[in-house]
Amino acid sequence: KSTLAQSVAQSLGGVLASTPGAEFASVRDDILQAFKQDQLGRALFYAATVSLQGRVATDQVRHGGTVVMDR
Repeated sequence: KSTLAQSVAQSLGGVLASTPGAEFASVRDDILQAFKQDQLGRALFYAATVSLQGRVATDQVRHGGTVVMDR
């Protein structure tokens, strides 16, 4: 799925965005571990990352860019 999304983004001359996002790559596992007994906490973490990536994508599109979002 990610390889296809990257290929589509390149074909369209756009950028690839994903959730939870590169900003969280180094801490994602630690955060999920911290919330392992708290489904609401996990859901809120993911909701926050979706919100962030949505805002980044919206800004990109407003400036004429193309965004392919890989969940």
